[in-house]
Amino acid sequence: MKTFLTGSRARVSAWLFGAAIVTLTWRLGIATPPVKLFEVLILLLLGWQVLAAVSGASSPAAAVALRRTARATAPWWGLLFFGAALGWLWSIAAIPAARGYFLVAALEYGRMLFAAMLFGLVVHVVVTVGGGVRRWLWLIMLASLSLFPALYPGWREYFFGFDDFRLRGPGSDPNYMGSWLALGATIAAGFCFSLRRYRALAVMGLVGSAALLIMTISRTALLAVFAGIGIVAIIAIFQRKKPHRAWLAAGVVIFLAIGFISGFALAPITTRAGITHRLIVPFLGKDAGQAVSANPSLSEIARNLGNFSSSVSGPEDGRLALWRRGGELFFTHPLGLGPAYYHWQPLGATADGKPLASHNLFLETALTAGWLGLIGLGGLLWFLGRQAALIYRKPDGPTLVGCLVVLLITSLFLDTLTLRWLWVIAGLTVVAGMEKPDSDTITP
Repeated sequence: MKTFLTGSRARVSAWLFGAAIVTLTWRLGIATPPVKLFEVLILLLLGWQVLAAVSGASSPAAAVALRRTARATAPWWGLLFFGAALGWLWSIAAIPAARGYFLVAALEYGRMLFAAMLFGLVVHVVVTVGGGVRRWLWLIMLASLSLFPALYPGWREYFFGFDDFRLRGPGSDPNYMGSWLALGATIAAGFCFSLRRYRALAVMGLVGSAALLIMTISRTALLAVFAGIGIVAIIAIFQRKKPHRAWLAAGVVIFLAIGFISGFALAPITTRAGITHRLIVPFLGKDAGQAVSANPSLSEIARNLGNFSSSVSGPEDGRLALWRRGGELFFTHPLGLGPAYYHWQPLGATADGKPLASHNLFLETALTAGWLGLIGLGGLLWFLGRQAALIYRKPDGPTLVGCLVVLLITSLFLDTLTLRWLWVIAGLTVVAGMEKPDSDTITP
């Protein structure tokens, strides 16, 4: 048994983890059931790692990497979990409405635990499989292109929201989907700088990811991808001060623009109207919007779609109103309110009455776990920042740093504490920081 596990641990781990990455934005079936295929595969992967460890067939290098990561991050995770539990208990004791959402809060707390487990599991699995982090970055880039079936008219109803005509994937929020596609575009841009042999494939990934990203009509994702690719280009240019790298940066910008234009051309007409209304007019002015909307049918749809943002109940709309109310609520409840607090202390509501949270990682952590949670989150981010400082000179360092910037920008406008691909990228960053220069082995 031990011999079998030792011989197959890396191969099985690689297939399970690869399948999990590819299905990050998939669900069982095309609709929106509560169980996602990604979670099923990750739990199978966890079981496989536990079986190998119990049988004495676990990778020694992976065990070293996991222990090192646990020593550095366990105190911060502990503060985060303890703060969330403390705020939850206080809400149950002091707010009667919170008691009716016990199962909802427990599920959200479970998602937090799953995120921590995923972070450690990624570190362990990537070291077990070996070969460095590049193969997994390739897979993330290619998996970002799995939404192209949305362009098939018969499948569009599963990928585009009926209410706002934005590409959201099978039941996913369009802004979160935009962040996933921004990662794919940033990785592709990084490969354009770091790889010569597969540069054509990287360009195809960049154009494809950008084409899908524009269909999400997510301003957060656009800001994130510009920041991420900009950081990648700056590091790559100054890492090796060669003139051709500046030309490569110009080429990346051109192909990114080609991707956006292609996405606009391929999108359904209602999505093109939304892009015009939400992205082109605010950024380029009314004249540019009128030029794009020269098509009478497109112009008519654009006039009738209205604002695509979710409305917030009350006299003010938008994230600024949510942040102001969230800040006021935090200062009256400095210990936090527990997971899923917005069900009994909503900061606003959508047009159809769904409660709204803060749409900001730091404020969401404060409202969930109080000051203790903020300290824990700060410690985790400090740890990831140190890892980024270790890897930016390595071959895939600029790409991973760019991915972290994408996720940081996304976190300013969305709650990403339990976002799956945040902790996948974080795990890859940790492994890259442990690798010896020009090697895939872990430093002792």
